[in-house]
Amino acid sequence: GFLIINADDFGLSTSVNRAILASLQASLCSSTTIMANQPAYLDACQLAHDHKLLDRVGVHLVLTEGAPLTEAIKRLPRFCDPEAQFCLSRKKRVFRMSASERDAVAAELSAQITRCRAAGLPITHVDSHNHSHEEFAILSIVIALAHRERIRFCRLSKNCGSGIDLPGRLYRHVVNASIRHAGLAGTQFFGWAGDVAELMRKRGGHCSAEVMVHPAFDEHGCLHDSFQRVGLQDLVSQIPGYRDAISYGALP
Repeated sequence: GFLIINADDFGLSTSVNRAILASLQASLCSSTTIMANQPAYLDACQLAHDHKLLDRVGVHLVLTEGAPLTEAIKRLPRFCDPEAQFCLSRKKRVFRMSASERDAVAAELSAQITRCRAAGLPITHVDSHNHSHEEFAILSIVIALAHRERIRFCRLSKNCGSGIDLPGRLYRHVVNASIRHAGLAGTQFFGWAGDVAELMRKRGGHCSAEVMVHPAFDEHGCLHDSFQRVGLQDLVSQIPGYRDAISYGALP
């Protein structure tokens, strides 16, 4: 088995960028995904080049925060508010989209990938902010784009740990089956650090999994996970073999 620890939100802010860089250098994560529409995107690109991280950077597709890169999606109330900022809510499943919505989403996500490639980032894998690629109508677009853009891997939907009800489990099973059928699954499992730690202990390390982390500096300047509000070292050190985690770019 093998482990991937991915730091989401590269490009969100210069502070988050520095925290992700520090986490990569301290072996507290092994890859990251970049947000092409966020304020510190160019700073993140510069760090990736300066510190030779190009084989560790995927794309963190965004439909839920900040301003779009394209025009058509700004006119769609499901995706953007009157100030032309992303506002997609995941409280209701996105099973269907109109033709204009599909075209606009495809154009926007394509533009985000293109912007990353234009900055010299090869793009090892794809995931999304707030897991919006798990919405069924959006997933089909992401899969098609991954194939077209020769992006080899796509993050699974969370499929380990507790707190998933039966309808949620069934939905995630269908999402993950679609990603696997498309040949884009790099791991068997995806979840939080505690979920994957428990899974690996149960299976004696005989599985492959991706863990998601959100590195940031706390008020004392120490690395922590901004979502789970716990020290990053404490969080990932519960996972057996965390220092041997690899990136999607290292997968054969």
